[in-house]
Amino acid sequence: MHGTRISHRVALYFMTTSLLAWGGEASAQRRTFNIRAGDANATIPVFAKQSGLQIIVAADRLRGVRTPAIVGPIDARVALSRLLQSTNLIIAADTGSVVVLKARPAPPLHKARLAAVMAIETEPIAPPPPVQREPVAPAIEPVVEREIIVTGSRIATTSYRQPTPVMIVNEAQIERDAKASIGDTIRELPAVGTSSSPNNGVGANNIVGGVTGLDTVNLRQLGVNRTLVLLDSQRVVQSNITGVVDLGTMPTMLVQRIDVVTGGASAAWGSDAVAGVVNLVLNKKFDGIRVSIEGGESDSFDHKSYRLQAAAGTSFADDRGRLIVAGNFLNSPDTIFANQRSWNRYRNLINNPAYTPTNDEPRRIHADHVGLAQATNGGLIQGPTCLTPEVDGVCANPNPLRNIRFVGPDAVPVPFNPGVVSGPISAYGDAETDYPGMNNLAVAFRTLNLFGYSHFDITEALRASVQVNYGKSRSQNNSTPATRFGTLSIRADNAFLPESIRDQMGELGLDSLQIGVTNINNVTSDQFSYDNFIKNSVGVPVSVQQRRLMRGVFSLDGKFGSGWTWNAYYQKGKVKTRVDVLSNIVTSRFNFAVDAVRGEQGAVVCRGVMLNDPAAEGCIPLNVIGEGVADPKAIRYVNVRPGENWEVIRLEQDVAAISA
Repeated sequence: MHGTRISHRVALYFMTTSLLAWGGEASAQRRTFNIRAGDANATIPVFAKQSGLQIIVAADRLRGVRTPAIVGPIDARVALSRLLQSTNLIIAADTGSVVVLKARPAPPLHKARLAAVMAIETEPIAPPPPVQREPVAPAIEPVVEREIIVTGSRIATTSYRQPTPVMIVNEAQIERDAKASIGDTIRELPAVGTSSSPNNGVGANNIVGGVTGLDTVNLRQLGVNRTLVLLDSQRVVQSNITGVVDLGTMPTMLVQRIDVVTGGASAAWGSDAVAGVVNLVLNKKFDGIRVSIEGGESDSFDHKSYRLQAAAGTSFADDRGRLIVAGNFLNSPDTIFANQRSWNRYRNLINNPAYTPTNDEPRRIHADHVGLAQATNGGLIQGPTCLTPEVDGVCANPNPLRNIRFVGPDAVPVPFNPGVVSGPISAYGDAETDYPGMNNLAVAFRTLNLFGYSHFDITEALRASVQVNYGKSRSQNNSTPATRFGTLSIRADNAFLPESIRDQMGELGLDSLQIGVTNINNVTSDQFSYDNFIKNSVGVPVSVQQRRLMRGVFSLDGKFGSGWTWNAYYQKGKVKTRVDVLSNIVTSRFNFAVDAVRGEQGAVVCRGVMLNDPAAEGCIPLNVIGEGVADPKAIRYVNVRPGENWEVIRLEQDVAAISA
């Protein structure tokens, strides 16, 4: 039961162009008009678009009405007055941005009869004998209740008042904003909550769900899977397993307007529209050729994007058919990490050290430059906490090596000030912020979509149409490092352990230490890039996601009876997503590689190789103690190899619907 319906007995033209926020602006604005004289049912829609006004008028009132030509720069209200002056149309209501027209009422019957009598008396002939007639009541124009059905809603509304909140973004607004994607335009509406997009970082560190690079809408903050996205009132196959539709696969150049219904939609559309409906209405009468080339850049000149769009439409078979094709290519090759923006102060909630149960201090406070409390890039000793068993939770013999970190390529032992610790994070100390600094604010992505539409009027009452969609996208992102929060065990005979620490372990009777390491390894904060993560880090996974959409729709539209219409369509959609995860550690290889010892000839080898463990075959020792000291060969051994770590997601959707 999808699509726009026309009510029984009478239809209304509901022409929406760029709606102005205040009526005063609409009435005072001069517009340039180029409207030829012609039938009102053709000229009034053109006037609505050129004037920026929303015009509502009954279709039957335009039948047989002709309007004069309006040309040149004219005030919108003056132009409207000129357009209507020689017609029988008048303004019934005017809110400033919405104008309702109606037919001029016929003069009362008694006045018409009086005029006829006066005309007869001027003739030089004898009046006819009086005829006794029954009094005739004045003619009263019958009141006809009309309906307006807003595309994207199945709820019929009386007059032009709607019981459900509907927002409309028209073509002029879309062109004015010139956003990189149509989703960015929609997300500026007040009813839209935090939504995933390639440029806002939401879900950017999720590397296995197939969500990166998606352009989505989250109405009323109820979740993207509760927001129904339609293309011309027809359902579109979801783009990943969470049930969302990627707006990047839509033919942006052909979008005539966007209808957003935020209330009562689930009663008409089902549970997937609990938050509301977003309906992208296409211009199926597009004629001619349109090409658009756009480019953008951040104010830091590090996040460029460019887009090429083209559309063409023409009629055939004496205007009984129409063919429209469109294409869109968008490329945004740069990734923005959190540490690239000065406004990012790594703010987080931490425990308030001044809080006590008896004072008025808050339990939690905000702090800047919050980092990790249990791991560093070069390694941080975290355990054992106590050299002897604790008694009643009290450590009588704490480990003096705890909170020693290793700095630089020589792994120099340096005291670490943990500051105010709140679980795994800390502030006001020596905590490092490289871990949160590599979060993606914007990811690298590119999209290509192709669209085709054709319809043919088989008869005056039956139209057949075909619609095809092809979309392809590629995106990259990285996840957080495979950090070991004080859980990596390093034995006393580890080949990479500094001698001073090994000697102290002997004095303290310790045969192993537990250290925390971020596994960022040879990548410094000024060298964040996907290539560096793949080549020079152990635990920073990089995901490459490739998505392909294919969709076809066959529709029939017909008329029957006195003004009734019907629509039926069948849609078949398929989406295939392949996710390849690179530079992700293989835990068993990592454990073998970090357990490095001196062999008989003094060379550093993996303990498993020295013990002839077949599972350790090919192991290359990995040094995680110190900064910038990991062997690239060891990194390649520890991380997954190309083609080892991937997944393929296939989704299919079949929809059949009939509405009248």
